[in-house]
Amino acid sequence: MSMYAVVSIAVGLLLGSRFNFLVLIPASACGLALTVGAAIARGESVETTILATIMVLTSLQLGYLAGAAKRPFLSTPPGWFGART
Repeated sequence: MSMYAVVSIAVGLLLGSRFNFLVLIPASACGLALTVGAAIARGESVETTILATIMVLTSLQLGYLAGAAKRPFLSTPPGWFGART
């Protein structure tokens, strides 16, 4: 289950550094569908499925928050590259 969290954080970081918060709606829906589908395919119990889904959605949102927080630090000021002196 920890692999779900790592992948969700990585996806959240990528989405947070590129898009606004509305991208979390379809990303959460995809995360929900993939987590429930994987749990059904592996035959996990309902409680485990619910906990895995909560973990995936929370990790996705925390990753998005971290990606959005690093966005101002990665942008370069105008004229930074290619300035002739």
